[in-house]
This record gives sequence, C-alpha cells and structure tokens, in this order.
Amino acid sequence: MLAAEDGDGRRRAGPRLRRQPAASVPSYRPGVVQLGNPVIVDAPGAPLGAADATRRHALLLPDGRVRFPGVTAPEGTRTAAVLAGLGPEGWDRALLEVALPVLLSGGAGPHLVDAEGRLVLAVAEHPRLAGARIAMGPSAGLPGGGGGEVVGLVRRAGPGVWTWSVRALVPPDGRNAALDDLDAARDEADLGAWRARWE
Repeated sequence: MLAAEDGDGRRRAGPRLRRQPAASVPSYRPGVVQLGNPVIVDAPGAPLGAADATRRHALLLPDGRVRFPGVTAPEGTRTAAVLAGLGPEGWDRALLEVALPVLLSGGAGPHLVDAEGRLVLAVAEHPRLAGARIAMGPSAGLPGGGGGEVVGLVRRAGPGVWTWSVRALVPPDGRNAALDDLDAARDEADLGAWRARWE
C-alpha cells in the first residue's frame, strides 16, 4: 500500500497504484536497429530532399539495405509496419505515398517514392482492373535505365504503401504503346502478356 496525506497532514494508507505498461508500438528512432522492423535513418543525398530538408530520411530494412530515400520521418513511421508485413520479396517492388505541395489534375495521384528514391505518379485508375492504377516515373537508376520511363500498374498494399503489379522500363518512343497496351488489359492473363512483351 502507498501512504497518502490527509488534509491535516497525517499520513494514511491508500490503494497501491500500478504503473500501466507502455503501449507496444515500435518507436522507430533514427539509427536504432530493431530486429524485424524497418527503421528510419538519415538520407542526406535523397533526390527529393534537395529542396526539402524534411525529406532527407529513408528506411533501413531488416535485410540491411536502405530503401525509400526521400520520405519524411512521419511517412516512414506510418508505413513501417506495412513494409515489415510485405517481407523481403516485396520490398524492392514497394512504393510509399508522399505528400508533395503539387496540385494534381483530376483523378491523378498519389505521388509515390520507390525503393530507390525515384518519384512515381499514379496517373489514373485502370479502366477494367479493380484497385489498380496506371503509374509512371523516370527510369534513372534502373538496370538498363537512362532516357526511358518506368510504366506499370500499382496496387495498394496497406495504408501509405503500394506495390508494382507489373512494371517495365520503356524507351521514350515506346511509352505510348506500353501505356495503350496496359490500358487495354482486361484480366491477369492480359497482364501476363503485357509483362512478356514489355518487362
């Protein structure tokens, strides 16, 4: 029992107060490695951080690789648990939602950052494939990348996290054809044919 004072200053016995356990939510403090969970780390060279210092963060994944340079600390914290659930096979195909001060035309969005820190835009809903959005972004840094673009379909994997369903590096003169083929897909079989042609 804990003692407490009465109004006249005398001590009296009172109920023992028990400290409540802290909520079991990972803290994701920068630089603190937590087994099995992504951790926010500094990324001073992040392309999106060149003009916005709040975007000089990335996520250190449990395999020891740093991915998603260009996110803010809150964006990283918000998406860490979903990324952990994707597992190593999904990390390189994942994209994180980022809030940029850019006005998008009707139906476009969200902006996404891929594992290498490239900005990708989900430009529109696919006309026939539920839950899929057509997305594209620059190809710099991809194997064989350079002057082309990355084109594909993304789907939401969880709050703030998307994944590529199909993705291809296409040259500038092939972008419209790749987008037209993707737009015409009616089912997973058509996506398989698109992958065979473009990936």
